[in-house]
Amino acid sequence: MAAGAAGTSAGCSGWIDGSSTNGNTPSELGNHTVFAAEGVTLSRAESLDRTSDPSNADVAVYPADASVDSITDSLQAETATAVVGADAQAALMEACAADGRSYGFARNSWGPETSVVAATPSGDRIDTHLFVGVDVPDDLLWALDDALLTTGPECTLRQNGSEHSERFTEDTQPVSISRIRGVNDVGGFDRWDRVRATKHAGGAGYVVDITGTIFAGPTARHASNYRSDQIRLVTHADGQVESATLGVGGVPVDALHIDDRSKRSDGVVEQAVTPESDAARQSFTACQRAVITTDTVEEQFSYTVNGRFRWRRSGLLDDDLWHYHTPGQAAWYPRW
Repeated sequence: MAAGAAGTSAGCSGWIDGSSTNGNTPSELGNHTVFAAEGVTLSRAESLDRTSDPSNADVAVYPADASVDSITDSLQAETATAVVGADAQAALMEACAADGRSYGFARNSWGPETSVVAATPSGDRIDTHLFVGVDVPDDLLWALDDALLTTGPECTLRQNGSEHSERFTEDTQPVSISRIRGVNDVGGFDRWDRVRATKHAGGAGYVVDITGTIFAGPTARHASNYRSDQIRLVTHADGQVESATLGVGGVPVDALHIDDRSKRSDGVVEQAVTPESDAARQSFTACQRAVITTDTVEEQFSYTVNGRFRWRRSGLLDDDLWHYHTPGQAAWYPRW
């Protein structure tokens, strides 16, 4: 894979606390049964419907040092499964590999900010969730509830009528879905990567859909007067990009400015969406589809992506910008 553009955050990340007025905060596992392995601390545990059998749970949560076999057994029982603690993603990646179904990760590396991850079995694939900046245990119930989401925000792609695009979207097989969800001091973001693969007489290819949503105002951990300012999706891939399309959601398309700087022949798709109305500055969605041709459909497919989210606060002389990036290599493992 081509080396991707790395990004750094202009601020530090945080999560939603219990006193937040965030309108997107779920009811924290209401009407869901939870299994918590030894070594996991759940806040407000007395209010939860608990079970001692992970196969009877809606969601099971394990410490990062739990045995991979235990985490794998939970996945094979078709239970949404979370792992918590240092190196949580490494443990979950091992369990997904042992499970044997198609899976992928929107970021195939981890650091200290990725201490809560989850995987949701879905037929012949496993979908994954990576949470950024979660405070454990205070915010763990929020993350566990959010990991039960199976679909992201709606986003309408502008089709360009490419014959290549049609060829690679008619007969495809889902590989997996992976998500990165985070909230910082000024707002929040939600990135979903979806990958499909196809094999046919003329070759092979992948369809990569990346959807990013940015939130402002009440979604922040603290009171904030920053507003959603831009989503930039940059994807680097080995091989030819046959087509690339962009879409938006949440607000009318004429309320957003779209900038496409893609270099398809070099395997680069770079597209940015910026709001032009007050309504759009609260929250909007951008989605990108890249159709990538390869010689064969291998056991591993990867690309480098940087989802760049930017918030803006107007100043008397200069505006203040707050950035959060989700850079890294995304890796997918089709199982035929």
